[in-house]
Amino acid sequence: MWRIFLFLHIRRSERIRLMLLFSTTLLSILALSLGREFIFNSKSDQRYWISYLDSLKEYEQFVIDSTREEVLGNGPYNPNELNIEEWISLGLDYGSASRITKYVEAGGSIQDEQDLSRLNLGDSTWRNEVGSHLIWQEGERKGTLEVKFEASRMQQKMEVQTPDSIALYHSGLSPFVINRWKRYLSAGGRIDSLSDLESIYGMDESWLALNRDQLVYPEPVVRQMISINLIEMKDFAIQCDCPLWMAERFMSYRDRLGGFVSKDQLYEVGLDSSTVDRMIIWIDVAGEVQQVNLNSWSVEELASHPYIGWELAKSIEFFRSRVRPIESVDDLKGMEGYEEGRLNLLKYYLQK
Repeated sequence: MWRIFLFLHIRRSERIRLMLLFSTTLLSILALSLGREFIFNSKSDQRYWISYLDSLKEYEQFVIDSTREEVLGNGPYNPNELNIEEWISLGLDYGSASRITKYVEAGGSIQDEQDLSRLNLGDSTWRNEVGSHLIWQEGERKGTLEVKFEASRMQQKMEVQTPDSIALYHSGLSPFVINRWKRYLSAGGRIDSLSDLESIYGMDESWLALNRDQLVYPEPVVRQMISINLIEMKDFAIQCDCPLWMAERFMSYRDRLGGFVSKDQLYEVGLDSSTVDRMIIWIDVAGEVQQVNLNSWSVEELASHPYIGWELAKSIEFFRSRVRPIESVDDLKGMEGYEEGRLNLLKYYLQK
């Protein structure tokens, strides 16, 4: 009783704090009990959803298997004539179906189950099931996959720089070789003689012997040394006998640099080294280059230079505005974005 008496006689502010403490404790106990019940319910719900998702996967697999059985029942099929949707209906995923159709479009041929295995299509069970419903081509292999074609003489003459795929195919040239021929030309290559055609991998010597007189080669180009820092894009493409997109690549990088000072910089353009090797003997890098002023150029102008970039440009801006003007390339050492190799070339572009 005396404790109740003391409680009733303590100050009002203290009674409020005690009541709040008691209420908080009671609510915490209730929350824990409810939370425990909720956790148990969540676990049961989780088990329910897991079983539901498993059933969906089983149903999806059932639909795939049923579709494949239905499609196979309407066979057999020629594997070289199936499209993406048909391969998917046979049980392949989209990536594998897309890969095999692109392979056939590029001139590839599927002759037996070994080709399906080599192309990593499905597992062994799928290949055995589907393979029994496909029509396999008969023919001798050349190498690992190519079908042996019978060479014949073309009806009309053809320029080797603009090959006619249909005429070449009907004359018995393998689609693989035709594709390599066209890719070589699209990459900037040039065919000036019979030896250039013989260098194409897989070229049929018997086909060349039959069509030697039907092939028209371009006239020899009289080339002169090219001053790459002065020439225009179209003239560069003509003199180097390369596509316009390739010439534009050289001109764009030249403009970003401000001009070339070394032939080694031509390999920085981003083209295949063999292509640059073929062109570099006709290129001269003589001429003045645009000078870079590290103290007056804006950050954007500095960053656009291939040998500076954003990080170093911001470091230069901080140094010249907070410390002192930049006097030489040695002042850049230790700055963020500094690279020894790039700055060794950058010194040729700095104003004296």
